[in-house]
Amino acid sequence: MERPKPVGAPQGEEASCSSWGTGSTNKNWPIMSTESVEIDDALYSRQRYVLGDTAMQKMAKSHVFLSGMGGLGLEIAKNLVLAGIKALTIHDTEKCQAWDLGTNFFLCEDDVVNKRNRAEAVLQHIAELNPYVHVTSSSVPFNETTELQFIKYWCSLTNLTYIFTANPGIVTCLESHPHKLETGQFVTFREINGMTGLNGSTHQITVVSPFSFSIGDTAELEPYLHGGIAVQVKTPKTFCFESLERQIKHPECLIVDFSNPEAPLQIHTALLALDQFQENYSRKPNIGCQQDSEELFTLAATISETLEEKFITYKCSI
Repeated sequence: MERPKPVGAPQGEEASCSSWGTGSTNKNWPIMSTESVEIDDALYSRQRYVLGDTAMQKMAKSHVFLSGMGGLGLEIAKNLVLAGIKALTIHDTEKCQAWDLGTNFFLCEDDVVNKRNRAEAVLQHIAELNPYVHVTSSSVPFNETTELQFIKYWCSLTNLTYIFTANPGIVTCLESHPHKLETGQFVTFREINGMTGLNGSTHQITVVSPFSFSIGDTAELEPYLHGGIAVQVKTPKTFCFESLERQIKHPECLIVDFSNPEAPLQIHTALLALDQFQENYSRKPNIGCQQDSEELFTLAATISETLEEKFITYKCSI
């Protein structure tokens, strides 16, 4: 499978320039050979046995661009660096704020006071996690002229060997180049000879085998002759979430123990009661205090009445 050349990330502050097997002080990313990369078995032994050498080799040659150094972004960056990729560029345009201290475990109060960029503030900490990973930061804002085409979509190229004129039409790839696509993804075509109606068109695919996939009805198109490239297009997805206020009153709880399905809702109510107790008395209930136990139970019963989901309450002591 051919892949587009990675687009260079914006120049930013640099923390670590070493790569797998060899150290470097070059400010540019070191060029990775297509040959096998030597894996540090002392560092990656467990991961190597779980993922296998093929996956480890691919990660050792991977360049990753990660935008957003909030709580989730930082956790992803940490996992990527510990997994042993080749290079990581972290990006953020925001300054450190007080609320970041609750989600970003690498930030401190000085970062908030000095209004440091979030990516630059965590850069050194992330780089220290794995000396084999080249980590850089960027604070360049994204706009229509940003030369990072992969921000809009990542695409992978697949050389085609034949397209069957049928309903559904089956696209086959080179035997040594699996398409690595998944059902429901979208592809567009180019450089097809014969079935030119597919060039420039976008189709949702259904995987048939690692080397073939269907694209819908091609019975009305011209016969396929030769050539062609399928380009995977990543389309944006929109996710909608309910407000915190709505979820507090009508929580969607995950049941992990079907022998006690009411437990998640009871825990939810107990935590709300505990928060209300602390707000009322500026302290947490004392252990072994019957009065605090009764007050907490009363608060829990009151809160339970406001919830749309109901459960059976059991009075107990703290």
